[in-house]
Amino acid sequence: MTTQHSQLAPKHFQYIPLAVLATLLSIYMGLLWRYDDTAHLGMSALFILATGMLLWEQRQTKQLTPNHRGLLLGIFGIVLTLGLSRFLFQQQAIVPGDPLNTPSVVVPLRLLPALIAISVSVLASGLAGIRQFWREEVLLLALGLPGVIALFLADISPLTAMFSAGLLQVGGFDVVREGVLINLPNGTVEVYYGCSGMESICYLLSLSALFLILFPVSGFRQYMAPISGIVLGFVINSFRVALMAILWAARDVERFDYWHEGEGSLIFGLMAVIAFGAFYVGVLQNLESRQTASTL
Repeated sequence: MTTQHSQLAPKHFQYIPLAVLATLLSIYMGLLWRYDDTAHLGMSALFILATGMLLWEQRQTKQLTPNHRGLLLGIFGIVLTLGLSRFLFQQQAIVPGDPLNTPSVVVPLRLLPALIAISVSVLASGLAGIRQFWREEVLLLALGLPGVIALFLADISPLTAMFSAGLLQVGGFDVVREGVLINLPNGTVEVYYGCSGMESICYLLSLSALFLILFPVSGFRQYMAPISGIVLGFVINSFRVALMAILWAARDVERFDYWHEGEGSLIFGLMAVIAFGAFYVGVLQNLESRQTASTL
């Protein structure tokens, strides 16, 4: 009787980490909704879906081996996750201005999925679970890590203003740039941090990690993926800034607001994602396939 129970226990135990993972990720998604972080909410849904796909594809090969140390560490990680979630829930109400510009909010919010992944991995298989589920952990870490690193980098707004002004000059506009100011004959726009393109770059860097894990390539193509993400994110956002400068100079405030803070800003983000996906699949994976075929 005891032997039968011990054999059944691991089979039933596998549902506990899955339930914990689903619950904690639901809390995380609820926090993004509360902060009205629409762009990151969509990215998070994509990465969580990819994580679920990885777990499902490897469900037959993943062997859960829980132990007392792993259970204690996993529970500690879960408690820490719940504590951070409560902290973030409270900060949304008390932080003045936009909380998503506050490092004390952005850092824990962006790293919460990675903490959840590691906690559940340790809960499921002890410390060995960190290695066993490394793809899922890297995936959820890559979701937020670029945004955290960006907080401590120099502001690229002057570079964005310079490139956007160059695009306007190529287009035949009479433009003068002064620092982060783009001056057209009938109006001036200022390129501040939120319009610098850093957010778009961070999202494409995250996507490059997702593509490399789900659709791996080798050699120099591994480095081309994040580099192309940086370039595409910066260039496509610079076109958006140039467009907004034209609209502001034309006194078309309604369309300016649409491309600045409305759905138009999300459209350019979607364009960057599509461009990166097309480059990765159409160029990098094509080169990978050709190299594989040539070695056969």
